[in-house]
Amino acid sequence: MTHPTVERADNRYQIRVDGEPAGLTEFRDRDAQRVFIHTETTNPVNRDILTWLDAGQ
Repeated sequence: MTHPTVERADNRYQIRVDGEPAGLTEFRDRDAQRVFIHTETTNPVNRDILTWLDAGQ
């Protein structure tokens, strides 16, 4: 079963699937907004993972 997790470190979030890196996103906070400035994914991302992330998991 696919088990995604999101870890926060400094100004980035790293996404892992079954313990393996699947992508990351970097951000900067500006006033009351969080601005995402860079996103990477490894290998094609499974649609189920995107749905899971969109749901705010």
